[in-house]
Amino acid sequence: VAAAVSVVQVCVRQVPPRIFPRPDFLKFDSTSKLEQFDVPPEKWGIKWSQFKQLVTFLKNQPMYEKLAQERNAFKKEDYVNLYQLNTHAIMPWTRDVPCSI
Repeated sequence: VAAAVSVVQVCVRQVPPRIFPRPDFLKFDSTSKLEQFDVPPEKWGIKWSQFKQLVTFLKNQPMYEKLAQERNAFKKEDYVNLYQLNTHAIMPWTRDVPCSI
């Protein structure tokens, strides 16, 4: 006796990726031929003032508050950690460009 099998199609709602907008001060010049390895390693870092500018920008975005409300075994509520910022800002901003931020 063959069992009747019903196929249930589940409609999955597409959720847009949660990505911070790229700030104007980090706009990538697509006409530049400069790539990461064209810059000496000692110049790969950013200044403290640039880091503070980046953090201030991120903290003023609505996405920051949403990430702060997430809670899991590795993160307390009301905090945003660097893993979240890397996942939702740095990695998406640098995915298709030859240089980092």
